[in-house]
Amino acid sequence: MIQNNNKGFTLIELLGAIVILGILGTLVIASTTKYLQSSRYKSYYIMSQSIYEAAENCLIDNKCKLNQEIGTSDLIEMGYLNNLKNPNSSKNDCSGNVYISVEDNGYNFKNYKYKVELICDGFTTTTLTWPDAKKGK
Repeated sequence: MIQNNNKGFTLIELLGAIVILGILGTLVIASTTKYLQSSRYKSYYIMSQSIYEAAENCLIDNKCKLNQEIGTSDLIEMGYLNNLKNPNSSKNDCSGNVYISVEDNGYNFKNYKYKVELICDGFTTTTLTWPDAKKGK
């Protein structure tokens, strides 16, 4: 009597397994890409907030003036800000500037507006107005 010992997978089973792995791989890549983009945007937001806070401290110390553009390199040089590392490229730093203005003539710190422009290679220029950006406006 002859016994038939077929202990392998059929072609259909192998194709099914490959298709399932392909679908899972696509889902993993898509979710990872979305997560990375979200993380990069959050880091740009945090860098913009750091520029705003550095400019605010510089203004409080009377080293920065109203209605004048201040570069991030100036804030770094004065010791108010650390280098801004680009999340897209470890080789380059980000740069930018901040413009401080007053909404009315009261010269109250609560009325100041900080327009922060952040420039990083590989990402569109981000412009946020603080403190409105804190409130989600």
